[in-house]
Amino acid sequence: MKTTHISQPAFSAWRPGDPMLERIRTELSPPAEAPLQNFYGGGSSEDVGLIDIPKPEKDDFKGLSKTLQFLKFTASEQEVLFNVIGSTINIAAGIVSIVGAVGAAIDLMNKLGILSPAEDPVQAALKQIGQRVEQIYGYLAAQERRGLYNQALLWRVNGDNARNAVMNAKTSRSPENLLQLANRASELNQSILQMLGAGRIAFLRSVYGYPWWVPYAQTPYMKTAGGAPINYRDPGQELQAEIWDPGHYLDVLVRSVQDRIAVAMTLEPAFRSTGYDRAVLRQIADGLLAFAHTWRASILVADPVFALNAGGTMRSPELGAPPGVPIGAVDPVTGVSSFEPQWSGFSVEFKRSYFPGEAWGGVWDESRATDPAAALAAITAVHTAAVDSVVRACGVDKMLRLSQRVRELASSPQGSDFVRLPDAKFRRPLLGLEGWGMVNGNSAGEGTPVVVDLGRLRLFSPAPERTYAGMRFRLRGTKEFSFSMPRRADQSGIRLGYRLRVGGAEIGLMTFATAADRSGGDFPSGAIETDCEVETRVYDCVQSAHVSAAGEDQFERNGRIAGTERLFLNERVGKAKFRVEVGFVPFKGGDPSAYAGTVKVAISALEPDSFPDAAILGVMVLETRVGDDFAPEEVVADSMTVHLVPTYVVLGADFFADYRAAVAQMAKTVKELDRKSIPQREIPTGPPDPDPAWQVRARAIEVERGLDRVQDSLAQQNILAHEIVAANIVPVEMGRGELPGPR
Repeated sequence: MKTTHISQPAFSAWRPGDPMLERIRTELSPPAEAPLQNFYGGGSSEDVGLIDIPKPEKDDFKGLSKTLQFLKFTASEQEVLFNVIGSTINIAAGIVSIVGAVGAAIDLMNKLGILSPAEDPVQAALKQIGQRVEQIYGYLAAQERRGLYNQALLWRVNGDNARNAVMNAKTSRSPENLLQLANRASELNQSILQMLGAGRIAFLRSVYGYPWWVPYAQTPYMKTAGGAPINYRDPGQELQAEIWDPGHYLDVLVRSVQDRIAVAMTLEPAFRSTGYDRAVLRQIADGLLAFAHTWRASILVADPVFALNAGGTMRSPELGAPPGVPIGAVDPVTGVSSFEPQWSGFSVEFKRSYFPGEAWGGVWDESRATDPAAALAAITAVHTAAVDSVVRACGVDKMLRLSQRVRELASSPQGSDFVRLPDAKFRRPLLGLEGWGMVNGNSAGEGTPVVVDLGRLRLFSPAPERTYAGMRFRLRGTKEFSFSMPRRADQSGIRLGYRLRVGGAEIGLMTFATAADRSGGDFPSGAIETDCEVETRVYDCVQSAHVSAAGEDQFERNGRIAGTERLFLNERVGKAKFRVEVGFVPFKGGDPSAYAGTVKVAISALEPDSFPDAAILGVMVLETRVGDDFAPEEVVADSMTVHLVPTYVVLGADFFADYRAAVAQMAKTVKELDRKSIPQREIPTGPPDPDPAWQVRARAIEVERGLDRVQDSLAQQNILAHEIVAANIVPVEMGRGELPGPR
């Protein structure tokens, strides 16, 4: 038998910070056909955005469980554990997305699905797992190990107590119930941190399915993923060696983290903004991260490369001439295993030593891979997939994601948890009998005749001398919107601060205050009315017809109106005058237990005869909250635009047809200038393009920039530019606004 030796890679230990999956860590592509496939359809938390984590689907775990063995919990029990971790991730993520949309703590937890009856199906399944845990780990009740056993029992009691306290607070947010809940929170904190720091127990073979993998559980045939040597094969190590296995309380830990999140939300729904519970949540997040890292590093992984022996005699702790090599992994925590003692998906040659005339007993003395390089490639791909299948199915990957979610809860939010500015709605004034002559709220009888042209665009129009008759109308109505604003928090006593900016004008809504400063109450009352006159960019608003209130809302939302053309033209610096009215509803939805109130804002144009131009008002809400360093910080909570149209001009279809033709011709000219590489001096782009909220302005200035491009190229006295422009414009009489050419 010819021996071919190849370079053999050393065992690669997993280290904290490495990707969770072997495929990513070793930069391998998954094999086209492999016994153990990537059922999870993606990478670890390192290559999947947190926001992309899906809600556990009904058949999610069933897909993961294919080709796996379950040595401790049954497949259905492991599915419960797997999905409870996933549900806890979703609850933590849900707080970020809906806390501002809900007014009361009860509604918040109902929407997140964490205030279900005590005997809901998940709780019942977890209780059944708890009973199985007591059977599996009953040996921990022995006198010398009773401390671990009793500690786990206490953790279960503390979790039950916290859950009952949350249910009591659901019934009534009385001071007594909230105080009880705060006390239970302290007990739960201690339990969770103890669970995250524990994990090592005495090794007992019967717990881990002895006949299957324990004979190989010795280094160098198997190590922990972190590279630590093990020896669970030796019977003398029974109950003497230790193994990292928090399986006897894993169900309690996951549910306790979920309960702790529920406690934080119940006590103070604004906890992310006020900093309440932030320190302990950071501790829990750090503990979960370390727990996930320890779990991942403690998975027992076969070393098939050692068994292959790089072209030499293949090795096995049981067989003299093994037909294959051990691959896969075993998770001691859940008992999920992909271990296969003799994977033989490659060509093997067998050899025996004998003397002439000796009868062969049918036993080979040694074996070698026929093509060691091809064998190594095949083994590496399949072994990698086998290890990853355990990582996904045992739940360690989700535990890492959970630690990241809890850390997010322990940080001040990006933007605001509460303020979500909706598109403003148009509201027409209530009209008396004298208003019945109005057309959609716009008085046809009060229209003023006007004559317009295409301005600078007319040089690109098919009829540059044409003018267009129209009628100018006032637009009567207000733009209204509302948003949530939290009340002073119950536990921390902190009142967040808010300011409203509209078109540069600033209105104070609520000042930031600590628990020691009780001035100003818990929430504003009364109303604010402010008249504002600001310098801003203004436009001519022209449209093809009157617009309904629904059409105005459509324009605010999309920047366009179905069936009607509206253009903001001729951007310039001017003035806008408007009134901002602010009202406060102290309890959102009228619920006295609500942790948030509502701010209602109405904006209306003033003196349209003196300030007729349309304007795009930037609206911004600023929030002062407790920053990550526990000091007050002000951030932009949310922003949007409101389109103010004091007056508009209704024009015929001929104007809009000529306008479109002129814009197309101008764009053709600009394209030709660019194609010929005519130099372009810098043209200010101006804020805030390309923010979608400013899409109306983007269209308004697109034409102006094109015209500036043409004007700029001609001003450089460029002969080629003059020729290009002259070929695309319609000659008109000098002095009528034509673009000057080079002299």
